[in-house]
Amino acid sequence: MHATEPHRDAGAYALGVLGAADTSRFEEHLAECAVCVVQVREFGSVVDRLAEFARCAERAAARRPWWPGRYLSRRDSRRSARGLPPV
Repeated sequence: MHATEPHRDAGAYALGVLGAADTSRFEEHLAECAVCVVQVREFGSVVDRLAEFARCAERAAARRPWWPGRYLSRRDSRRSARGLPPV
């Protein structure tokens, strides 16, 4: 947690990436700071959207598990044909 500027931790708190001690300190700060309460609420919608994006990406990958491998194989074949090393 940023001791001199605890407001910076609102996003990290909303994402759940602060350590236990920092979470505890931020929650103490949050109990007294209306600005951070609003920020955490606003970040909450971003966190929800990121979670939905991750679920969509997982579903898409499950439908096409071959795609990355096939793409990379074709790319490397084209690079080899031009005398370039694989990436």
